Amino acid sequence: MAKRHCSAENSLDRLSDLPPSIQSHIVSFLPLMDAVRTSILSRRWKDICRSLSKLDFGGFSFLQKMSTEDVKDVINQMLVLHDGSDVQYPKLDIEFDGEYICLHHVNRWISFTISHNVLDLFLHLNLITHIHVKLPCFSFTSNTLSELGLFDFDLILPTIIHFPVLKTLSFGYITFSDEFQTSKLFSDSCCPMLETLEIKNCKFDHFTTISISATNLKFVKQKDTHHGFKFNLSNPNLREICFKGSKLPEISFKALSSLFIATFELVLRPSSSDVMENLVSKLLMGLHNVGTLRLKRLRN
Repeated sequence: MAKRHCSAENSLDRLSDLPPSIQSHIVSFLPLMDAVRTSILSRRWKDICRSLSKLDFGGFSFLQKMSTEDVKDVINQMLVLHDGSDVQYPKLDIEFDGEYICLHHVNRWISFTISHNVLDLFLHLNLITHIHVKLPCFSFTSNTLSELGLFDFDLILPTIIHFPVLKTLSFGYITFSDEFQTSKLFSDSCCPMLETLEIKNCKFDHFTTISISATNLKFVKQKDTHHGFKFNLSNPNLREICFKGSKLPEISFKALSSLFIATFELVLRPSSSDVMENLVSKLLMGLHNVGTLRLKRLRN
């Protein structure tokens, strides 16, 4: 028992001798609450949590024993104590109750991450009250953000949107309310480096057509099984598409001819076999370079 205790102390000493940046990097792989507990290991570890680059405020392990008010207090405390170093991988997966956690709390947390050169940002709001969410305008003009994921709320897009280095954009159960701004978001003027786009079960209020024109876009995954929106794709470098919905997307000839992998699952009525045949014929006429093609009909 004594030898085992001595070995643990030696291991701790070796870790404590590492540079603070390396210690912080190691601790960033731990769940957030475990990372906080490392501060009691020794005096040298006391301030490690002040420079964590990964702040994952989400998931069952973080929330299961905490009230909404406690979650808010923990996040606020962590951000107040932070030493100002970059926060590269934040994640907010919280219950948005409108009482203890309000929109101004969420916006303050997002503002913190944007001002600390965030690389990847994931925001999942479990809305108890139905409200439209307007995020800080400068969160849509980040010069460092390379991946953005937004889930489960009604989004109001700002007038100015520009992500110069964004490569991955994901939306799940988001409601968009502005056709022009939504299509603009998926264009070179807003996302010139965009390569991957995922849209899952989103709603588009007062419009039925979405234009996706980002030139560098290579992978598109769309799942729209309930709303029947029309997607127009004109992406000359598109390599793979995975689509599930009731209306086949309108894909330009250049986009079709550039595809290597194509998967289409169409939700159609049993009596619409002629519609399926026409869609398949249209696809086959344009797919010149595809190596893998999957077509599946799902009955409504």
